[in-house]
Amino acid sequence: MNPQVLDSFTLICPACRNALRIANCIKEDSGYFIEGFLDCTACHSRYPVIAGVPVILKDMAAWWRSIGSDISANLSCEILEYFAECDSLLSTYLQSHYDGSAAYWNSLKECLDTRLNFSLDMGCATGAYTFELASHSKLAVGMDLNFSLVSAAARIQREQSIRFLRKRSCRHAQVTEYDFDLPTNVFFIVADVLEPPFSAGIFDFVSGLNLLDNVRFPLIMIGQMDALLKTTGLMLLTSPFAWSSELSEPVEWLENEEVLKSVIVGESFPQMELDYRIIREIEHLEWVLPQDDRLKSVYSVYLLLAQKG
Repeated sequence: MNPQVLDSFTLICPACRNALRIANCIKEDSGYFIEGFLDCTACHSRYPVIAGVPVILKDMAAWWRSIGSDISANLSCEILEYFAECDSLLSTYLQSHYDGSAAYWNSLKECLDTRLNFSLDMGCATGAYTFELASHSKLAVGMDLNFSLVSAAARIQREQSIRFLRKRSCRHAQVTEYDFDLPTNVFFIVADVLEPPFSAGIFDFVSGLNLLDNVRFPLIMIGQMDALLKTTGLMLLTSPFAWSSELSEPVEWLENEEVLKSVIVGESFPQMELDYRIIREIEHLEWVLPQDDRLKSVYSVYLLLAQKG
């Protein structure tokens, strides 16, 4: 792209119909703008220039899903991070984790009233609870299979801030930024909760927040949490029990809180040799996943905190 062209005519933001301008140039060649960004002067939406071509679409995430795997190997970190910000799932979890329901997060914080050595947040997503664990631990580990979410959490740790596209309506998104003072004693990894890469019995606290109904074998997940916990360690589980046959076979489902409790205290599946004392329960705790300013998914979550015998 020849940047001087923009002196002759104006490119228009498809989100708000205001003018675009050159924001920053990551790569140039002989005066041509090869890679970088155009910014909207009004709503501050960003649009990438890739291989000398501006990409100016309302739904950048959909375009990236259709073509990203074909071109990502040759792109700079800045461009790849931009598309991570466009990820609607990432945006949803960032809002839920860092601008979400105070009642939900306060209930989770109340489960952390002791000084911990090592703690583990299984299915950490964008890491808000991992950081909370870190404030009570010598080291907190966050793990998740979703690279986009985990890399965002690691970036938040490095930069002590977040920046993402917050969806305001079907057609409009707004750049949202927050600064934080977060603990640095955090380690994020991409790993499978059914095959965690840790030695047995090393954690004082293991959490699995809204994860139980999102794994193929929930009993194996509980067994792995138990194996990783020290004696007297704490296991925290929350779940809306929103089971789906696309994720796990119905025979694997732990239908509701009563079934889950019977497993944890060792009444069901005695071959797992679980021996826990339930020390805290909350029913119908609201967990909110925002889609935009008018659309939110609200789950009624059950919270269980238990101590290993």
